[in-house]
Amino acid sequence: MKKFQLRQINTNHRKGAGFTLIEFMIVAALIIMFSGLTLPVGFNFYQESTLRDQARNLENSLRKAQAMAMTGRGDSSAGVKIEEGQYIIFEGESYQQRREETATIIPFPIALSVSGENEIVFQKSTGLPIFPEEEPEKEKSIIITFGTSSQKITINSQGKIERHEPNEQ
Repeated sequence: MKKFQLRQINTNHRKGAGFTLIEFMIVAALIIMFSGLTLPVGFNFYQESTLRDQARNLENSLRKAQAMAMTGRGDSSAGVKIEEGQYIIFEGESYQQRREETATIIPFPIALSVSGENEIVFQKSTGLPIFPEEEPEKEKSIIITFGTSSQKITINSQGKIERHEPNEQ
């Protein structure tokens, strides 16, 4: 019968084998450097995608209010009121004359700021925006800003709602 022999594992390691402190510090410095380069890009992407999503949401809410006015739902005009940290889709001739039970409140992210028009009302049946009498041909615009990025939403006198990317403005 043949005997099996186990091979002897070489245990003649160099004492102190492993990473030196200098090697460890170089690797740590490289990791920190690459993180420092990628984090701003990731944060920029987050800002721009959040801004784009919120601008689309507001654009869609404006279209919803316009559709509500055109279909005569609630037998009145409809609109959107923009306030600090939120906007409200309402039925009524103005925000002050709204039917509170049908209002929908939609919150904005905390760091988002909105400037421009703060109330857009669409006429019953036609869905055209109601402009002040002294400026009947002017378009209304809403500018949404998050960090260093911004997007613009315009509503012209024919009721066309458009969202403009930064490179289009």
